Amino acid sequence: MSVPALTPVQKLPVPVLDHPHWRVNYRPSAYVAGKLPTLAECWEVMQKASVSLRGWPFPYVPAHETERDYGETWVAAWSNFMGHLEYWRFYQSTQFLYLGSVREVTEPEWTAKLRRTMYSHAHANTDIDSVPGFLSLTNSIYNITEIFEFATRLAQAQIYR
Repeated sequence: MSVPALTPVQKLPVPVLDHPHWRVNYRPSAYVAGKLPTLAECWEVMQKASVSLRGWPFPYVPAHETERDYGETWVAAWSNFMGHLEYWRFYQSTQFLYLGSVREVTEPEWTAKLRRTMYSHAHANTDIDSVPGFLSLTNSIYNITEIFEFATRLAQAQIYR
């Protein structure tokens, strides 16, 4: 009996996995391979359900083909803009996978702003320079809100029941 050859792991077009990141995965309660019959319908669903609460959509659905990919049963998109790293896939089965960088780490402006804020709030004996990074509570609340709003829009579109 022969063992099938392993296929190499696909490298993502953006280095989102090289940094702390958010991973979001939605799965339908029952798997139906072609619930969305075409890849064009997958794009349409993503465009209609995308959320924009603060100027950057979740998920980012690019207009340019250079930031898109297609598989046999999925569509994908990514972004690498000013430290914002993002990659997602949406399958005809309606499974959705999102990977997005923690922006406080990959966007230098965030890091500098949070570090300055900590200098003004820290106790005298706190060594702020030794702290490897910071997480913005406000930004995290926005991220979580966008994640849930996007899921809600998919459910309202009857993608999930």
